[in-house]
Amino acid sequence: MLKTLTAIPLLSVVFGCLFTACLSDNQTEIVVSNDCVVTQIKLGKLHREIKTRTADGKKDSVYVQNVPGRLYELTIDQHNNTIYNADSLPFNTNVKRVVLSALSVRGGATLQSLATGRDTIISLTDSIDFSQPRRLTIHGEDGISKRTYTIELRVHREEGDSAKWSRRSAADWDARHFADVQAGKFAASTLKFKIENGKIYRSANGLDWQEDACDAADTPFLPTTGVVGVGLPMRKDGKLEEVVMYGTQNGESRIWKRHVDLSGTYDFSWTYYPVTAENPLGAPALNMPCLLPFDDGLLLIGVDAGQRLVMRFSRDRGRTWKHHDTFRLPFEAAEVSALKATVDEHNNVWLRIGQDTVWSGTINRLQWKKVKHIFF
Repeated sequence: MLKTLTAIPLLSVVFGCLFTACLSDNQTEIVVSNDCVVTQIKLGKLHREIKTRTADGKKDSVYVQNVPGRLYELTIDQHNNTIYNADSLPFNTNVKRVVLSALSVRGGATLQSLATGRDTIISLTDSIDFSQPRRLTIHGEDGISKRTYTIELRVHREEGDSAKWSRRSAADWDARHFADVQAGKFAASTLKFKIENGKIYRSANGLDWQEDACDAADTPFLPTTGVVGVGLPMRKDGKLEEVVMYGTQNGESRIWKRHVDLSGTYDFSWTYYPVTAENPLGAPALNMPCLLPFDDGLLLIGVDAGQRLVMRFSRDRGRTWKHHDTFRLPFEAAEVSALKATVDEHNNVWLRIGQDTVWSGTINRLQWKKVKHIFF
């Protein structure tokens, strides 16, 4: 009897489980998603107007340039429900007729009409006016949930490559306490260098000096006057620094270059960059030279044999020197008897000619603020 009584409850449990399982198999619970989120949005082809003048300089001319929207990634800030381009579109980009190349959402998407204020279904084939911020609403499949984003397309208000110069005063220069350059000495981030008695020396503290390495066959080409130098971070390796030295010898320019390992692991020697027939764009021989890091290259400013102010730019940081594409001197200065030049922390180039003539200039894009891309 004990076994029989025990078996009955066990069978009840088994049949109960089977019955429950049958119910579970026949009943499907439908869950409607309340997700409403933008996961991807991309710009299509854009256009901008370029204003220029005809070759004879007598008439204004306008032409349209294509702007690849894919180069201007849209940041989706899910925390603040905003969508924007961290890198502003070029000056004069037409954002009144913008076509999106991609829009991925969880839910349905509508855009608030500028004319009626009502939500309208958004289509990738239609152009959208982004001349002002737009409200994009994502509706959940449950018919209740929704989320509204504000989309803003940012456009630069000035031409990026345009240069601007401002006349300053001697007091403006003095107020900034620019460091004076010591003749024949210059510094990189971790080392100091100098030319003395036909040799080049280096120091970590400016007090203890030791001879630096270079090819013995090239030492006769070390500069003897107007020695200046500057260090720049390597473009592809932040652990290395490029150091470029400029000077003259017997009326001819001399360019030398070395690398510095900022970790101190490796040591490098100096290399001489001779002016050859294959390179007609060598550095000019200048008096009172100033060598400045600028626009990811080097700016050389000085006075030629005719006492005229000269400025050249080296994109490759030492080998070729020519006029900068857009950054030119704002005036022609003759009979320059004294010259100082430097660059400040805001990428402004400062010139002091004589005692009282002071200018500062830059390229617009070098002062634009970097905005971080945010994704949640």
